[in-house]
Amino acid sequence: MFGLVLPFVFLAGLTLSLIALACGRRWVALTILMLSLALDIYAQCLPLRLHRIDKSATGNTISVLTLNVHGESPEFTNHEQEITDFILEQDADFVLITEYYMKFCSDTLHNRMLRAGYTSLRRSWDTGDALYSRFEGSQERLRLTRSSTGSVTSIKTSVHGTPLSIYYCHLASNNYDLAKRNYSTPDNIKDLEGLKFYLDRVSASAEVRRQEVDTLLKHAGVLSVPTPETKASAAPTPTPTMVIGDMNDVSGSPALNSLRRAGFTDAWWKGGFGYGATIHSPLPFRIDHILYNDGLRLRRLRKLDAPSRNGWSDHDALFAEFSIG
Repeated sequence: MFGLVLPFVFLAGLTLSLIALACGRRWVALTILMLSLALDIYAQCLPLRLHRIDKSATGNTISVLTLNVHGESPEFTNHEQEITDFILEQDADFVLITEYYMKFCSDTLHNRMLRAGYTSLRRSWDTGDALYSRFEGSQERLRLTRSSTGSVTSIKTSVHGTPLSIYYCHLASNNYDLAKRNYSTPDNIKDLEGLKFYLDRVSASAEVRRQEVDTLLKHAGVLSVPTPETKASAAPTPTPTMVIGDMNDVSGSPALNSLRRAGFTDAWWKGGFGYGATIHSPLPFRIDHILYNDGLRLRRLRKLDAPSRNGWSDHDALFAEFSIG
């Protein structure tokens, strides 16, 4: 739960440093600023272009788009054609769609993706996950703990002769349990007791997401933290691997920190600028992520706000392009 407040603590620190500077307390302002920057680097929540994309990267390129379409919303069902147009306009090699449920959605998006030349690598109506690709591949849904409400699927494919692994995720939500009960409604948090219960759920869900990520890392064979010794004894370039999707969690959280310690880089921290919130209600948070290992080199990254701006979804989309091979 602590990770949720880190971006706001960072912004509060910047504000306090400016106030201290305006009051003539230069050393106080500098101290607060340095502490705020250290917190930001630790949490990787608000990149200030300290990390640059490698524009000199060569080789074949692949692109990926991830979007939670909020498929149980009438706004999506009423605008499925428009959001499909938006997805196809990005021309990504891999498209991950979450919350695309049979109960609420039609086959419009799915059929148009197939007509556009995509292969359906995974489509699960019950979990609302769909992955479309311009390359053939195989998929395996990972077995998570009984308390998990999320899903993680491993995709094995080959891009221009280079093996590629993709783990696409829709990790456990703070708001819903296994029975799909929503604990974030005003009726459930209308008093202090309800609020405390919900905050306890947030902490418990953070631990579930960490366990889900640990399952992912165990499957990928990178559960332990890389060290200089293991890096030196390993292959010079690991199998290119991406972890993408709606993580329902923020940078600096236990789940995202586990991925970072295992050698995955947050594409937004590497190539984004600013907070980059992908969901805006009830508070702005960046909970959709694209992470990658050293087998890939980031070339381009964009946050696309058309879905939320047009009311098609409560999420924004992320698009990234990488060099591979």
